[in-house]
Amino acid sequence: MKYLFASLIFIVMKSYAVNFNDINTYNNELRYHRGDYIRYINYIWVANSSSIGKPPSAISKVWTHIPLINIQEAKLSGHYKIGQAVTHLDRYYFAIKQTKFKFNDRHFERNWVEFSHPAIGYDLPIIESLPDNLMGIDINQNDLRDDYEIYVLMNFSSLQLRNLGLAAGRLYNQVLMLSNMPNLFNTEQDLKIFMNKLVASRICQKKLTLKYPDFTGFQHKYINSPSRIKAYYGGQKVLHTQLGDEYEAAIMDDSCVQVIN
Repeated sequence: MKYLFASLIFIVMKSYAVNFNDINTYNNELRYHRGDYIRYINYIWVANSSSIGKPPSAISKVWTHIPLINIQEAKLSGHYKIGQAVTHLDRYYFAIKQTKFKFNDRHFERNWVEFSHPAIGYDLPIIESLPDNLMGIDINQNDLRDDYEIYVLMNFSSLQLRNLGLAAGRLYNQVLMLSNMPNLFNTEQDLKIFMNKLVASRICQKKLTLKYPDFTGFQHKYINSPSRIKAYYGGQKVLHTQLGDEYEAAIMDDSCVQVIN
């Protein structure tokens, strides 16, 4: 009976996943030891060695960030380095020691931590500073300003809102570009398709405010500085000049699908 009881305790312990938002944030005044893990710059980081006053960074040798993309199925005979992540039975784990993945071993929790993260499956950029310019930075080169991309992925669990937010961000990005590049689109047809999506985005977001009470739209998060507001209105002026004020956008019955596709 006592062995059965011990097994049940082990199963319960392994069913608990550490949520990203519940992990302690990095503290520059604390000493960290190999295997300690913290959250910093929207990632989970594991200490490779003891340190104090050495914050994580993309080029740090003291810390390793837990990847959120290309997480492979665990190989029971494989060797894993500290900070490597695997998936097993639709759950995610990262190593806090150099180890093998022995899921049924009673010391499993000493070597692995089950975790959850709101942006698993996305190439979340690591940004350590934000330049004060019109277009911002786009480290992963996906036509989205990184701070906005992080905002969408970290704050919306609904796949519908995530996809819409990312698509709308790319539209806003192109409007900003239009203010300085009026010939951004090669043909009038391309310009019309863009305008249609921009209007559809506005209609879709208005509809979704009824479905999601806390949702207030995305535009104010992308167009979030005086220079961006000025450029956004400049880009809209280019659109209306090239298409004419009487142009009527063609909107699908499902405006949200039109934006995302």
